[in-house]
Amino acid sequence: MMMLCTSLSPSLTSAKQRQIPLERPVPLIEIPSHYASAACLIDVASKRVLYAFHANDKRRIASLTKIVTAYVATKTHRLHDVFLVSRVAARQEGSSIYLKQGEKVRLQDLLYGMMLRSGNDAAMTIAQGLAGSPEQFAMRMNQAMAALHLTHSHFVNPHGLDHANHYSSAYDMARVAAEALGNPFFRQLVRGKKHSIPRGLSYEGVWINKNKMLWMMPEADGIKTGYTRLSGRCLASSATLSGRQVALVVLNDPTDWIDSKRLLTYGLTAYHNISLRQLVTIPQVLPVQDGIRSYVTIHYKNDMGYPLTLREVQKVKTYVHIRSFLRAPVQKGMLVGYVEAVLEGKRILYQPIETNAMVLRKSGWQRFMDRFSM
Repeated sequence: MMMLCTSLSPSLTSAKQRQIPLERPVPLIEIPSHYASAACLIDVASKRVLYAFHANDKRRIASLTKIVTAYVATKTHRLHDVFLVSRVAARQEGSSIYLKQGEKVRLQDLLYGMMLRSGNDAAMTIAQGLAGSPEQFAMRMNQAMAALHLTHSHFVNPHGLDHANHYSSAYDMARVAAEALGNPFFRQLVRGKKHSIPRGLSYEGVWINKNKMLWMMPEADGIKTGYTRLSGRCLASSATLSGRQVALVVLNDPTDWIDSKRLLTYGLTAYHNISLRQLVTIPQVLPVQDGIRSYVTIHYKNDMGYPLTLREVQKVKTYVHIRSFLRAPVQKGMLVGYVEAVLEGKRILYQPIETNAMVLRKSGWQRFMDRFSM
């Protein structure tokens, strides 16, 4: 059966390019200035980079390391496991939630202590509990980054204290943060403003999140602060508007809060989630030969969007590749073609088209009679 491949042009009859209403001229939203040594802004769902500045430079990232620690830990599905605090963990230098040797803490609570209060002792307890040692856990961290094809990172500890061979990049950290945000518990973890200190510790109260972004803008929902004298101020943050989430990493930024708010706002307002359904209209039905019905309805298998500026929308080219007819029997969910959108030579969207229903084949007698009725 022949496949009809048609580029969306003014002469196309089987599909029509939709014109998204735009004001003329389309205003250009400028990228905010900032003081970060490196930065990367990414759309969480599509993983499209919306802004990059020295994004692949290898740099010290301080406690942003704990994003990777949490990413690895939350993938284990052991949140309710209880870990014993070791002497090494209890004496871990740097920021702390003041764990004491011999205390027993659930992984879930350790993650809250690590991500909200940046507890190095919590990070060390997680590493020892899951992998036996910080060195073995660091290997898991490196393997996790390699699995995401992130090549500008190397970790030697779970907390981010300075080490010559411990580094990452703004892009790598934004990308792994976007991946981690796909985990429901991680999303809940990093957007929490406070967490009740678990029973069994030597003190009571609540842990308050150090991430001021959660109070600075209503759309903010994560992620992690970081600082050492050598790394400078580092911040990974995220925000969601109208169902679309962006993640940002700024490294060595003395004005990280202000810069992050501006860049997050840029990512949420300059880009719009555009779907193929908004870009092109496909036929609603396809003819069916020898079927008990003469047609079958079709639809996009799914219709995910892609972040585009309004100016980019005007440059998108869409193509419909679809069969001109089907021959019965037709199965429900049968693939009949696909639609793609291309921006500056790169495919940005691809969606299969499939049938909505089954169409049975006519009996031999019905097909015989049809010949005489023509």
